Amino acid sequence: MPSLRRVIYVTNAEILAGVFDSEAGAFLRALRQAGLRTDMIHFAIPGWSASADYRRKIEATREELGNGSLRVVESPPYARGLAAYSSRLRPALEQLFEEVPGQHLVHASGYLMSYSVLTAKSRWFPFLKAHADLRGVLPQEHLHYADHIWPRRVLEYFVARHMERRIVDGVDSLNCVSTPFRDYLIQRYTAKPEKVAVTPLCIDENLFYFDERTRRECRARLGWSDSVVLAYSGHRQKWQLPDQMMRNIRMLLERIPRARAALLSTKPEAFRDDLNALPSDVRPRCEIRSFPHAEVGRALMAADVGLLFRKNDLVNRVACPTKALEYLGSGLALLCTEGIGDISGLVREQKAGWVLPRADDSRTLEAVADSISRNAEGALSEEARSARSQWIHTHFSWKSWILPVLQRYRELAGERA
Repeated sequence: MPSLRRVIYVTNAEILAGVFDSEAGAFLRALRQAGLRTDMIHFAIPGWSASADYRRKIEATREELGNGSLRVVESPPYARGLAAYSSRLRPALEQLFEEVPGQHLVHASGYLMSYSVLTAKSRWFPFLKAHADLRGVLPQEHLHYADHIWPRRVLEYFVARHMERRIVDGVDSLNCVSTPFRDYLIQRYTAKPEKVAVTPLCIDENLFYFDERTRRECRARLGWSDSVVLAYSGHRQKWQLPDQMMRNIRMLLERIPRARAALLSTKPEAFRDDLNALPSDVRPRCEIRSFPHAEVGRALMAADVGLLFRKNDLVNRVACPTKALEYLGSGLALLCTEGIGDISGLVREQKAGWVLPRADDSRTLEAVADSISRNAEGALSEEARSARSQWIHTHFSWKSWILPVLQRYRELAGERA
């Protein structure tokens, strides 16, 4: 079998969202820097070509791929069902297989793309090697966190369960983002342990890092120089427990006189009602800021404590929130809840912040507020920030994980060590 020279990356990620840059863009860059050609198939939103921003992002991604190519496939209408995806995927795969003969390894991101690649393999390309990359437990996400009406959520739960079983049974290799996720797949579907690897969602170390001089400059520019800044980065989403997060922010602001809260979001309007609902004495110390993805890391570096509150359910127990690693990689201490993938244990083991048993545990939160106010154990010192950032860069950057990924690819391609 020919040696590995190319991988095809298939995704339907929201290319304009910062999460694409965090989870896909940095990964593709690491593959290119490692010398592996990467061709990408992107399922775009219907009508994407009418958006100038979308077209610019497509071209920027194409340039990022270097000697690789980018095929844009328009996503089919929802009513067309799952089969429409594999049908639209087929011609793109045929072209890529013809361009680089003998290179049939396909890395599919997420449930829908993994299922579509697997369907294409069974119908037209039996020689294809399918590597599924699952980022979260989709059936439970549909059931508990989707915004649809209940009957549709139940329907999509069972569809996702069907997809999950097909993926686990049919792909040649499977990656998930946390040890609890791997354990779940092995126990539920009796998957072979050697088939399921764990690769966390790593940070882009070029954007999320710590430098004291840069931090001081950013704090001065943002008007945060004399404050202990509590930061949340992201959208207002159900699994982030936004209502409880705002209650916790209120309590922290009331108990830490120098504290202020910063909600960093590209959709700031979603938090307006939350901000207006705060009591008048703490409202001036809570602000909403919006930054391009490339500037979020510097804003985080200027803050002190990152906030991450989740419900302790299956969705979160198998998760690997990129934002948690971005907080830590930027030098922040992390205030999080129990039951977030491998993250909660990491925070305890590395003494990288504080873990609440539950998001609404006010007694523990009061103790945390006292600890932050006193800077207990130097958690907010320059030395602690630098140590956290360096540890994350060593263990959760693509620079540190790309070699195991490449080794997995080579094994799938039939190369011998």
